[in-house]
Amino acid sequence: MKNITKLLAAFALALTAPAMSAFGGDMTCPVLIPEPEKLYTVGPNGEAPTWYDQVSLTADEVSKVKARNVRVAIEGSNESDWVMATTQGYKDAAALLGFTIVSETTSELDPSRQKENMENFAALGVDVVISQAQEVELAAPSYDPLVKQGVKLVYTSNVPKGYAAGNQYTSCVTDELYQMGVIAADMLAKELGGKGKIVTVTSSAVSFVVNTRDEAFSETIRTKYPEIEILEDGKFEQMNDAGRAANGLLTRYPEAQGVYVSFATPAVDMLEVIRGLGRDNIKLVTLDLDVLCALDMINGGNVIGIVADMPYAIGYSEAILSGYSVLGKQAPAFVVSPSFPITKANLAEGWLQSMGEELPQELKDALAASE
Repeated sequence: MKNITKLLAAFALALTAPAMSAFGGDMTCPVLIPEPEKLYTVGPNGEAPTWYDQVSLTADEVSKVKARNVRVAIEGSNESDWVMATTQGYKDAAALLGFTIVSETTSELDPSRQKENMENFAALGVDVVISQAQEVELAAPSYDPLVKQGVKLVYTSNVPKGYAAGNQYTSCVTDELYQMGVIAADMLAKELGGKGKIVTVTSSAVSFVVNTRDEAFSETIRTKYPEIEILEDGKFEQMNDAGRAANGLLTRYPEAQGVYVSFATPAVDMLEVIRGLGRDNIKLVTLDLDVLCALDMINGGNVIGIVADMPYAIGYSEAILSGYSVLGKQAPAFVVSPSFPITKANLAEGWLQSMGEELPQELKDALAASE
């Protein structure tokens, strides 16, 4: 409870204009976790990672940014709790920087929809666009018109192939992607006692963020837990395909004891499938916080753990980096932030640290009822 109180105070401070004086004169993320001894995730083009606490603006720089009357368009990757937290982090920092958010939308992981979104943003004449590139090998043509217009691009995790920081875009902000996969493997392995049979359900998209996390999970299982066998990896193209993939795998492999799924949104559909099959024994681990997955975990369902990052901090950092872009300040090419395991025991504190807000009432009530 003491840690939750401290976190609430930090987030409350971040929403106020005097916040910068509390940050030692600089505007930084409201919750700063010390950089670990080693960072494992490098950028899509091999860029060295910069820890998120290095992203800051001085009070003078903030004043200069505010004078620019910056217009921003935001495209989230999908409609999820994670994207909502990222967007809220951006908006809270944007309010201190005097930004006007002129458009908000999502790509729903669809490259065609993303192309339309970028065309709309170009027509609006915005100064900055926040986005996560989909199908990175094909994404550049969607953003090229914005680059030609001089629009500043700040990416969430995924960058179009062929783009370079400081040239076509300002910076890319993500989390310790590789460590998220490692943590997920450790959590599932611990639940299985270090041995057993599992299946994985992963995205077929060419996505730096998802591919890095998925590969880290599989590599950790293979190298660290030789008595755990990955029976098969099922693929989904669209998020609503994940349930179908899970159904096929669990029907084909009744001996499977555990499931890893790339992220929480498709995991929700998979939970319905698992319940429909009567597979109460299946242990599921996924990435990114989500209300329905957390509710299942609280109630002793199939979800045994969720690996979280800090989407609020990611969005907040992206807003600060947007300030870099309009000032012409040199920005770090690839910024990473923390990731950590979430269980029922640390859900309340972990949700606040990750999402920048207290646990939703539905989850508070479920936790209270489960005690």
